[in-house]
Amino acid sequence: MYSNYAAQAYTRNAQNTASPGERIVMAYDGIIAKLKDARRAIEENRIADRFNALTKVGNVVNALSSCLDHEKGGEVAAQLERFYNYQFFQIQNINIRNSTDLCDQVIASFEEMRDAWSTVHRQANQQVAQPQQAPAAPRVAGGIGIST
Repeated sequence: MYSNYAAQAYTRNAQNTASPGERIVMAYDGIIAKLKDARRAIEENRIADRFNALTKVGNVVNALSSCLDHEKGGEVAAQLERFYNYQFFQIQNINIRNSTDLCDQVIASFEEMRDAWSTVHRQANQQVAQPQQAPAAPRVAGGIGIST
């Protein structure tokens, strides 16, 4: 019981101190984990567990969609909204059809998006970590301020 409490505390702390990019990756990790829970529940005919896992997935997908900034995000935000809407529809279909195949497709889609977000976040961090070189000062000819 203590280890479960410690794990939850660690997760909460990680969420509270994570950058926006890290939070998105963590959200995808949670979605993927719950989709895998739903898949196991389908295999084991645990209908209530499947429903509960997919409800949580749907809630996270809707939260991600509602956080999109269409003014700043432009076409990328529009594409992400279409992705989230389609996946939400597919999540509902998993519940209706009780389909492991469909669940596998949705898992694969979210794994691909998670990897893309992780790569973008990692590249952005590398750019921030590398100091920008200041442009070289112009050379002055004869001390009168003429650039050469």
